[in-house]
Amino acid sequence: MTRFFSRSNAAARAAAAGTAGVAAAPRSGQPQVLRLVTPRHGRRAAQIGVALLGLAALGFAASSRAEGLYLGGSLAAPQWHGPVNGSDGDNQGVGVNLYGGYSFTPNWSLEAGYMNLGRLKGDVEGLSTSAKAQGGYLDAVGTLPVGEGFSLLGRLGYAGANLKTTAGDDHGNGLKLGAGVQYDLSKQVALRGEWNRYRFDAFSDHQDIDQYSLGVKVGF
Repeated sequence: MTRFFSRSNAAARAAAAGTAGVAAAPRSGQPQVLRLVTPRHGRRAAQIGVALLGLAALGFAASSRAEGLYLGGSLAAPQWHGPVNGSDGDNQGVGVNLYGGYSFTPNWSLEAGYMNLGRLKGDVEGLSTSAKAQGGYLDAVGTLPVGEGFSLLGRLGYAGANLKTTAGDDHGNGLKLGAGVQYDLSKQVALRGEWNRYRFDAFSDHQDIDQYSLGVKVGF
């Protein structure tokens, strides 16, 4: 009987050892490299990929809005600060602005344009007098978005104009500044309302002329 139990115990130990060996062995055909990729690693790689794609999309959107050509025009009410070379009176006529520009960034652009500043007309000591001006300008323009399609505008530039008066003509150059509001109707079309101040050195004096304008800007 003792010999029988000894043989049974030996057979049981051999069977247990064989089972352990089978459990420890890897499954046939299972790729060992898959053990290196855990669910946590997979989620992290996906998050990094999404972040990189998001940054690329933002960069593309910013670059597409950062630069571009545009054209515009406006009608304006002039306000002359007379007298100008002996001419004085009331502000008359409609001012006109035609311009083209290039946006280097969404906030900065350069504009060049033509302006007609209407006229000043009246009587001085019983004599009919008048003054008018037209010329060109080059401005640096800053744009500050404030939400809901609205932006604040500020500009500083240099202008030159031919001034014609009853008593004679002159050409004047000088600084130009302005401020206004822009409303985007779409990505390409916007409305602008602006005030601009021109100061010309002409007729041995400073000639100040304001313009209050309303116009449209079209981008490409």
